[in-house]
Amino acid sequence: MDVQTLGPGDVVCVQGTDRFSAIGAVGGYLGHVLVVLGQPRLVQGGGDEAEELRTVLPTPMPWPLWLLKTFESTSSVTGLHTSNHVIHVEESTGRFRLLGEIQWGEQFIEYEGAVAEFWKAPAPLRSAFRTDLMNEVLEEMKESQDSWSLFTAVRAVLRSAFVEEEADQLATLRELQECWVSKPICTSVIICFWQRYLCKLPAACREDADLHAARMVLQWMPLKADRALPGDLLSTMLKYGWTSLKERSRTLTVRTA
Repeated sequence: MDVQTLGPGDVVCVQGTDRFSAIGAVGGYLGHVLVVLGQPRLVQGGGDEAEELRTVLPTPMPWPLWLLKTFESTSSVTGLHTSNHVIHVEESTGRFRLLGEIQWGEQFIEYEGAVAEFWKAPAPLRSAFRTDLMNEVLEEMKESQDSWSLFTAVRAVLRSAFVEEEADQLATLRELQECWVSKPICTSVIICFWQRYLCKLPAACREDADLHAARMVLQWMPLKADRALPGDLLSTMLKYGWTSLKERSRTLTVRTA
């Protein structure tokens, strides 16, 4: 697996360094997570797009680069926001280095020492992913969710995000949906995104849509969005079939132009 196989709904996890020490779940010390909104785009060192990027990026900059559109909540930006993250794959180690992010198409925020781990959604969710529903979810989240919250971060430390496996499925779904309205931390974005998306999938094609939605949420993302730490999210994704991608496959060769 390689970075170009990422797609909408996948997750980026970054351990806290420099900028990430000020954001994330609890001051960034437990990591920061973002949701991927599209396939990454490769930009080689030559060509018009590279020249355009050079007007924004600092120099020197290692090439080639990958641009990855993401959606997140941080303590440094009001509300939920999208940005393009700039990634370089180290030739010697295969590690994914997050060099920084481009906000609003023109402002580059540089990172130092940030290494990314990607989590790919389970194959049944990726194979028929609907971008129309994704866009609906994003609009709903932007309208209904506020800025990053220290109160939610503290709650995540003190209370469990896990649900009872033997509980009534519909009642559990309603409880999870009530968590959507709380002010977010970084993990809230991932959990709300997928739970909202899964609830939309059966809405138009099944009479028992609510029950089917509950089963899907409990199968793929059974966490309370208002109290989950990054570790809770990662352990849950591992348990329920998400795949970790920590470094590039040694068989991939990317040549500069």
